[in-house]
Amino acid sequence: MARIFISFFSGIDIKAEHTVVVPAYYESFCNGLKSSGNVVWAIYHRKWNTDWNTIPANLLQQIKEFNPDLIFLFNNAFYDLSKEFSCPIVIFGVDSPLFYSNKGLIKRNPDRYIFFEQQVSSTLVLEREFKIPTRNIHMIPFFTEVRASNCKIERNICFIGTRFTANKFACINRFMKLNPSKQEMHEYLDLLKLVYENPYIKQDELLKNTNSSAVRVNFKKDDIVTILSACARNRTLDSVSDLGLEIWGTSSWATQDCMFPYLNLSYNGTPVYSLEQNQAIYNTSKIGISISHLQAKEAFPWRVLDIMASNACLVSDYHKNFKEYFPNLKIPTFVNHFEAREQCLRILNDEPLRMDIVHQSQEIVDKSYRFKHHLNAIQDYLGVCLSTLEDGTLKYSSLSDLVPEMSDIETSILRKSLSHIRYGTPHFYNKKLTGHVRFLYLRIKPILRIFNEVFCLVYYLLLYMILYARRLGSFIYRKASSLSNLKDR
Repeated sequence: MARIFISFFSGIDIKAEHTVVVPAYYESFCNGLKSSGNVVWAIYHRKWNTDWNTIPANLLQQIKEFNPDLIFLFNNAFYDLSKEFSCPIVIFGVDSPLFYSNKGLIKRNPDRYIFFEQQVSSTLVLEREFKIPTRNIHMIPFFTEVRASNCKIERNICFIGTRFTANKFACINRFMKLNPSKQEMHEYLDLLKLVYENPYIKQDELLKNTNSSAVRVNFKKDDIVTILSACARNRTLDSVSDLGLEIWGTSSWATQDCMFPYLNLSYNGTPVYSLEQNQAIYNTSKIGISISHLQAKEAFPWRVLDIMASNACLVSDYHKNFKEYFPNLKIPTFVNHFEAREQCLRILNDEPLRMDIVHQSQEIVDKSYRFKHHLNAIQDYLGVCLSTLEDGTLKYSSLSDLVPEMSDIETSILRKSLSHIRYGTPHFYNKKLTGHVRFLYLRIKPILRIFNEVFCLVYYLLLYMILYARRLGSFIYRKASSLSNLKDR
C-alpha cells in the first residue's frame, strides 16, 4: 500500500457547493489507484500554464502529515515540492512541456523528476530545452475506463471539449490596427504557417529573420497556437453541425461571439465532467468526433480512447501515433473540415461499417488500454509496487478550499480584469453592458483611454522622481560625510 499525492487542473465550470469536479480521465486514474489498494489524496485547481509561488505553510504541513510515498503532478501544475520531500515526483504530461508550470525550476534541477509522456516530440523538448536525462523520460499512452452499453441512440454526432479561445486574438487585432503593409501581412502569414507546421518552435527562432517591428511586437507564438487550434476546432464542428451535432463543454460555446451561429445553437448546457456522464453521451451517439489542440501532432487526447471504448464510432483528426498504437484499425481520419464532413457522412450512411469500426475499437481498448495496463507500465518504470489486496482510500480536495486567502477563480478574474483595463476595455463589457449603459460607455470610452494614458504617465514620472531623489539623497549624504571627515582632520 502506497500513499500517493496527486495534483491536476480542472477547468470545469461548476458553481455548486460541495461538488467534486474531476474530469473523467483523472477520476479513472485516482479510482484505479484506490482500487489497487493505495491511499490517494488528489487536489484539483483552476491554474493552467502559470507558474506557482511558494507553497502556503498550512498546506505544506498538511501534505507532510499525509507523508506521501509518491507524487504525481500533471503538467507540473502545483507548488514546488522538490525540496520538501524525498519521495519520487512524477511529472505526468497531458499537454506539451511548453505548457508545464514552473519550467524554470525544472530546468534548474532536471534530475529530481521522472517524466511520463505520450509523444516523441515532447520527449525531445524535455531533452533539448529542459536538459532532462533520457533515463528519466518514459512513454506511457493514455487509458480509458469508459464501458460500452446498449443504449438508445439519441444523436448523430457528439463532441465534449472546450473552444480554445480565451481572448487570444488580441495580438492579431493589434497588428491589423497598425495598418501594416502588404509585405508585413505576408510576413505575418508566413509565420502563421511555420507555427502550424511546428508549434514547438521557439519565439526567438521564429522571429530571427523578421525586420518589421510591427510583426515582432505583435506576433505571440503561444497565442497563435491557441488561435489556430480554435479556428480548426470551430471550423470543423461547424462543417458537421447540420448533421445532428450536439456539443458539451465550457459555457463559452454559448456565450462568446462566434461567426458560426450553428455552434452556439448546438451547445448543451448540462454540466458534463464525470466518467459516468461522458460514458452516457458516447454510448448514445453514432459518432464521437475529436479535434485536438495544435500541439498534439503525434499523440492524441484521452477523448480518443473514451470514444473507442464506447458504442460511438471515432472520427478524428489525424495523429501519427494512430499507426503505432492501432496498426490494424482503419480509423476515419481527416486533415481539414472538408474531409471531416465527408467521413461523418460516410459513417452515418453505412451502419455495418460503423459497427465494424466500433467493435474493433472496443477490442483494442480492452486488450491494451485499460488502467490495469497503465498501472503495470508505471510500476515497471518506477520499480515500486502499487497493487495490493488491501482496501484503498481516496480523498479529493479543491485548492481554493485549502488556500482560502484567494481562490483560483478570483485570481483568474482579477488577472483578466487587469489585462482589459490595460487596453482600455472593461472586463464585463461584452456580457454586461447593454442598451443605454453601452451607449454611454461608447461615449466615454475615449476619455477612459486618455485617463489610462495619463495615469501611466504620472506613475512613471513619480517612479523616476523617487529614483532620482534616492540618488540625490545618496550623493548629498556622501558629500556631507566627506566634508565632516575633512573638518575632523
